[in-house]
Amino acid sequence: MTKDEAVKKIAREGYISIEHAEELYDSIINKPVVPQYVVDWVDKSRKYDYDFEEWFDCINQSHDVYEWLNCGNKRKAELNALAFATLIVNGSDAVIVEKEPKYLVKVKGIDGYYAYLGKELRTSKWIFGTIDNFANHRTHHTLKELEEAGFGWVFDCEGVEVIEVE
Repeated sequence: MTKDEAVKKIAREGYISIEHAEELYDSIINKPVVPQYVVDWVDKSRKYDYDFEEWFDCINQSHDVYEWLNCGNKRKAELNALAFATLIVNGSDAVIVEKEPKYLVKVKGIDGYYAYLGKELRTSKWIFGTIDNFANHRTHHTLKELEEAGFGWVFDCEGVEVIEVE
């Protein structure tokens, strides 16, 4: 039975609204948790129209996805494979997308406009600027973004304050 079928049945049998039935369904069914980067990779890979088995054959194209599926703990790897299959078959609505923490990087001792590490989105250049995020300027970064840009050292530097943000 699909989610839509179950929701309609709950609504029909219990004389409740579709919206309330959806809430009940979502509260009963445990959704697997999948990192954002796995969801992104699956979404990008949908254009290849893989058969089900081909999805698992192609995971080595992404080191991060491969590592997530082949983690050291056998039980966790099995749960991750089940979550991966659920994501492939039912899409991102069938899983809970685990958001990566984001960080604000501030140089200590500098006040004012140029204290925060930012990235210009149009040029992909890293700059120091205002704390605010704009349409073309972002100051909240994931660990992966910082490491790929060569800024992984900020987490160990006494002269830099790294603040986790929502």
